[in-house]
Amino acid sequence: MAPLKDIRVTDDADNHVDLSGYIITIRVGQGAEQKTFLVHSTVICPRARFFEKAMNGSWKEAEDKVVELKEDDPITFQRYQSLIYAGSAAFPDPEKDQSRVGYAVLNLQKALVRIYILADKLQDTKSKALVTETLLAVRRKSWKMVDGTSEDYAFSSSLIRIIYDDTPDSCPLRRMVVDDYAEVASGNWLARREHFPPEFIYDLAVRTLDRRTKAGGETVVNCDASKYLEKEPETV
Repeated sequence: MAPLKDIRVTDDADNHVDLSGYIITIRVGQGAEQKTFLVHSTVICPRARFFEKAMNGSWKEAEDKVVELKEDDPITFQRYQSLIYAGSAAFPDPEKDQSRVGYAVLNLQKALVRIYILADKLQDTKSKALVTETLLAVRRKSWKMVDGTSEDYAFSSSLIRIIYDDTPDSCPLRRMVVDDYAEVASGNWLARREHFPPEFIYDLAVRTLDRRTKAGGETVVNCDASKYLEKEPETV
């Protein structure tokens, strides 16, 4: 006999979605690429302090219930919206075309990092944590190749450039990619060093010199994700 499905959740459960609030109109992007999203205040305001402040201050946005995010990408925001409502977001399967797995994995990593950067802008610590754990899961996975072998994909120079271009110096994602290179990379990974941000090369040099990890110690591949998660800000 199949187990019964139970739809009940408690009010404070992670998967409980409160739809009782008013609707906020969010316009993302510019020109012909701009898209409009409708989001419940009771979903996004408790999650993202950017919206909590915008809707509760003496701002035009608080009166009109309309927020413009002209510099952001509609596809990224659509995935972010899915994440705050459903706890997940849809991405193409990198193994669908095994002749282009490496390219697909890189695109997946970039899409995740862009959600992280958006969540950082919106001051959404929980979404950043979820994306960080997903990036670690992708980094640790071995992807099937056409010839039946498998391969894992470290963080590429183009991905690292996105992280360093759009995150603050203290961003845990910077620390993650630096740790990964310090712990598992060989010198030839930096053969085309002009493709890496100079700040990354400096951070990597400092991390390598300071590294005191013993043989068999924690690395990005086997550490607990909490190492790279930010703490929720204390409420006043």
